[in-house]
Amino acid sequence: MGHGSGRRLCLALTTLVLVGVIASPAGAHSGGLDSKGGHHCRQAGYNSGKCSPLNSYHYHNGGGDGGGSAGGGSSRAPAAPPPPPADTTPPEAPRLGAHAVDGGRVRVPVTAEQGARLHVVSGGTVIHSAAATGDQQELVLDLTDGSHAIELTATDAAGNRSVAASFRVAVDTTPPEPAEIEVVAPTAPGAATTVTIRGERSARYELQLSGPMSETAKGTLTGGSAEAAWRLTNGEYAAVVTLADGAKNVSDATEVAFTVALPSPQPPALRLLSDVGSSPLVIAVDAPGAESVDVSLHAGDGAQEQTIALDDAGTGTAKFAVDDGSYALAAIASDFQGQRSEPAALQDVVVKASAPALALAFAEEMLSTGIFAYQLTADEGATVRITSATKELLAEFAATGGPQNFSIEVPGGDYSITVAVVDAFGNETVQEFAAQVSVPFGTTDAVVLLILLAMIVSAGVGARRLWRRLRGTSPTSAAPTIPPPAGS
Repeated sequence: MGHGSGRRLCLALTTLVLVGVIASPAGAHSGGLDSKGGHHCRQAGYNSGKCSPLNSYHYHNGGGDGGGSAGGGSSRAPAAPPPPPADTTPPEAPRLGAHAVDGGRVRVPVTAEQGARLHVVSGGTVIHSAAATGDQQELVLDLTDGSHAIELTATDAAGNRSVAASFRVAVDTTPPEPAEIEVVAPTAPGAATTVTIRGERSARYELQLSGPMSETAKGTLTGGSAEAAWRLTNGEYAAVVTLADGAKNVSDATEVAFTVALPSPQPPALRLLSDVGSSPLVIAVDAPGAESVDVSLHAGDGAQEQTIALDDAGTGTAKFAVDDGSYALAAIASDFQGQRSEPAALQDVVVKASAPALALAFAEEMLSTGIFAYQLTADEGATVRITSATKELLAEFAATGGPQNFSIEVPGGDYSITVAVVDAFGNETVQEFAAQVSVPFGTTDAVVLLILLAMIVSAGVGARRLWRRLRGTSPTSAAPTIPPPAGS
């Protein structure tokens, strides 16, 4: 073969090799893998960024030559992991708690997916946003007067937005008009000071009272007015009132100054409740406007004292256990702030609780002569009443306090006599006694006896019956009237 022929043969073989590499089914141009688990890049590899002019060969499924090079001698990188699937799931709708309104500020408890972005929309405009914590959190919204429809959504990092949670709220930022205050200061002892408040119907009021005494009153202006009252000590005071509406808007304060000047209590009235002369002494005390009364009981050099708490009407009762005697009472009333009245007095209160004295003495030696004689001593002024066994009044007179004597001639017989002494206070002493009166038998009695015998024989009349007729009424059937003793 000539030199020219050899050159042509070499060129032909070289062309065949290049065509085989380009067209081979196992080559990178065909997309197939070679024995190393890779292939030469096609145009799609360059377009996807997996190949470059410096890296025209790449591996599949972990293939490689342990750091060798192919397709131009460039280094081979491991295959990148496939991208994660796209997140298209929206968060749950925010969960809302009960909102609270304070003027133009609304507080909303809300719970939403952690990391999501909360958006608050009113009237189509986002008025607030915040990052969700995953736990309940409070959003604070500042709104204008009027009714608002509020929507809240949660948007996650992938841009997925939740269904909206919504509520409606009415906002009122206008405070009530200042309150009107009317103060009526008392003029009677112990009376209360009255404060009347007028303003927006159903508004809440707060009244602060300052001065010698401090007081606070809170409540609702039901019907547009309310009243508070206190018993205040004398001095200068100021009443300050503010009003708050249902949206917690607070009005400007209204202040009124006033003076309390209560007079001292009047002297108390004292009245005896217990029976006259009885013990214990019970005294009614009447002191309107006073809180208590100091009552003292005097007898000679001694005294008893009591402090009586009065009821709301200014009345009370004092009680003293005392012995018989004459007493004087004094009382001074005090009001709640310590002002005292002039003293009141009740003089000559007499206690006589013991029974009156009574002493009786009979002249027994006179009974045998037909004379009924006695001596009586009883308390001065007491009434003495002498009655028979049949309760017939025989005598009634006033005792002198000393011995009183009397005597009377009475028919013979048995007598049962009751003597009662009653003093001016109703205390009573009673004594009962029996007496037998006998009449001596004389000439007159003998003549009478002969006449009786004759009558018995002639008329058949019983001697005892005639004897009674002649001698008068029997003591056991009717007692004689006993005249009072001399000097009574």
